[in-house]
Amino acid sequence: MLETMALAYAHRGLFKDRLTILVPKQATQAIAPLLTAHQAQHKLKWISKSNKPQDNSNDAFPIVQTVFRACLARHNPNATPKPVAKLNQQTTTSPRILLCCWRSKVDPEEKLWAHLRSLGLKTILKLYQRLTPVVSKLNLQIIDLTRYEASEIQALNQTVAFQLTLPGAAIKSFLDTSRFFGPNTMVASIDTSLVHLACWYHQAPIVLAHKYKDGRWLQHFWNDVLILEQQQLHNWDHPIDRLIERIENHLWH
Repeated sequence: MLETMALAYAHRGLFKDRLTILVPKQATQAIAPLLTAHQAQHKLKWISKSNKPQDNSNDAFPIVQTVFRACLARHNPNATPKPVAKLNQQTTTSPRILLCCWRSKVDPEEKLWAHLRSLGLKTILKLYQRLTPVVSKLNLQIIDLTRYEASEIQALNQTVAFQLTLPGAAIKSFLDTSRFFGPNTMVASIDTSLVHLACWYHQAPIVLAHKYKDGRWLQHFWNDVLILEQQQLHNWDHPIDRLIERIENHLWH
């Protein structure tokens, strides 16, 4: 993908005009205004996946985050982005926050794999019961971004012994999520977009991973991600034990 974009920029007159950026339907609302605003700079054609012509044309290709940033960059599109974590590091007396998400949004095209990126309610309740003494000892604030059903929220409120913040229904964008990042925030999650956003903000997230996790986590560029993998299929005890150990030994401010 990046090689294709590089060639497109290097040979503007040759085949760049033949390329069309294919924006995923679920990302259109966020990405389309930016592509429109910077059209004079990137000069690329683009369409939403929902509006893709029903043909077998290979001229369009899906857009990914790195390519998207390159498209919008006015100068030096291959430059490494500068860390942005300092934007939220305004005080050293900020509360200790465990920011987490235990379910990924189900991809309609990959429903059979949804269980790899989700914890059941019983497992979540067990995790929070295990966390109760740690929360009290470290004075932690738990912010859970998972979008729960009303019955699940009721069960959490009745079972969890500490104050649990559940803003999931109010989260509308990555910007909303990023407001929770800071110098005293630990990010722990199942395989969700929260992990990728945390990497962008240099938050060094912890991932609770299925025994047969997505193979892309094995690639070398995830050095800042700690992966806690199941030892037994569908058994989350080991990852939960290691997560609690990490929370207790974390260098909180």
